[in-house]
Amino acid sequence: MSWNMSQSVAMLADFAAAVARVQNLLNIVDQSHHTSVQKIFAKEEDKMPNNRESSTIHRTGDFPDLRGENDDDFVLREGVDISLGNVLCSWTNDQNKPTLKSLCLSVEKGDLLFITGPVGCGKTSLLQAILEEIPLINGRIFCQGKIAWIGQDPWVFSGSIRDNILFGEPFDTERYHTILLACDLNEDLQGFPEGDMTRVGERGIVLSGGQKARVALARAVYSNADVYLLDDPLSAVDPKVGCHIFKACISNFLGDKTRVMVTHNLQLLKDTSNVIVVMKEGTIVAQGNSESLIKSGIDFDVIERSAEKKRTTSMAENSRTRADTDLERIANEEFVQLETVEEDRAFGSVSWRIYWRYIRAGMNTVLAVALMMFFVVVQGWFLFS
Repeated sequence: MSWNMSQSVAMLADFAAAVARVQNLLNIVDQSHHTSVQKIFAKEEDKMPNNRESSTIHRTGDFPDLRGENDDDFVLREGVDISLGNVLCSWTNDQNKPTLKSLCLSVEKGDLLFITGPVGCGKTSLLQAILEEIPLINGRIFCQGKIAWIGQDPWVFSGSIRDNILFGEPFDTERYHTILLACDLNEDLQGFPEGDMTRVGERGIVLSGGQKARVALARAVYSNADVYLLDDPLSAVDPKVGCHIFKACISNFLGDKTRVMVTHNLQLLKDTSNVIVVMKEGTIVAQGNSESLIKSGIDFDVIERSAEKKRTTSMAENSRTRADTDLERIANEEFVQLETVEEDRAFGSVSWRIYWRYIRAGMNTVLAVALMMFFVVVQGWFLFS
């Protein structure tokens, strides 16, 4: 009886935890229902109906269209891979506290679109809205094709560098080495004892920040996606390497892909003839090439200084972290040097009186005796059966 009761309690605890997890999952699905998310799978991908990356995403907000009409042409134009129509998004799902507001944007197939603006203006949120990561309150979002995402904080898993790049895809020698060259990883791999078979360790501990960023970029490029969302991928590398990656990888190797790239690189923005979208406080304030934007009064220097201030703050925080680590290391070294005193030890068996005093400290004598007899009976019954 005592055994079954204890097992029942454990099973009920597991059951309650499982029900809570299922309930949380159902709540998430319910929230996405409120944003009326619909996925219309491309005809050529019908054989892979469960592959989210190979789907066409068409999201429509719950609230009435602020334009006052239901014009679906913006998602049906031929050659358009990404369309945002009057988009209103909020992380808190509150239309009174929007993260993105009144966003209208169109990216045609094969285009390279730059997004820039001061820190905190909603650039990353715009990309996450396309990825269905942020609740859509109003408007429509359309994106077709397989999507590859490169975030500001590169993610690597504990495995070899090659495993991190292939990410389960079949190994194509020629394509693989071409991507290594485009992402400027060849020289780095030559410095490792086992080349691309070197294990990166937990959270990529053997890689620098720039190397992790390039490995994450190489993984996305190797996936052969149709749409690439690049969230400031060059911020973790030095200017020379960044220039090489932009020309060899983003411009040339991915030249036929649709690319949306967030950047604060002033030189890159001034030299490009591609369309630049300038954001401020969650909305688009200007759009055009660099020459037209400068003529209209857009100051790219202010944008770059804002990004530089953020980088300086981040570097200061990292320095403080390293300083704390150094202090901890010094304290540990001092602790090792402290004189250790041999503690007193007693040899032999523990007296039953010690156990009895321990039991009586938690309950009275009658209850302790009854409990001991109860368990003796239970164990005897198990043996008898």
